[in-house]
Amino acid sequence: MLTADPINLKSLHKWNRLDAIPYKALEKFEDYYLLYIHPIHTYKYRLFLTNQKDLIPFLKVRINPDRLEGVDLILSSLDFSEYIICNHDGEIYTL
Repeated sequence: MLTADPINLKSLHKWNRLDAIPYKALEKFEDYYLLYIHPIHTYKYRLFLTNQKDLIPFLKVRINPDRLEGVDLILSSLDFSEYIICNHDGEIYTL
């Protein structure tokens, strides 16, 4: 069931910080929504439907928490039951 809880700073107390992308957990679903959030321009936001075989290599190349490197994006399962949120500083959260 979908909820009306927005993903924002007010819901931060529900976020769980991770030290790395849970690649094994991403194998749970075959397809994901990936929302790219441009840090400045909202017209550059992009929503993709991707499969885990393309998603996992993409994340491994672009997100490195040890070097504080990342991309502003939100990953969601197709049923919106699980979220992974990443930022450009390499921080990773689940919701």
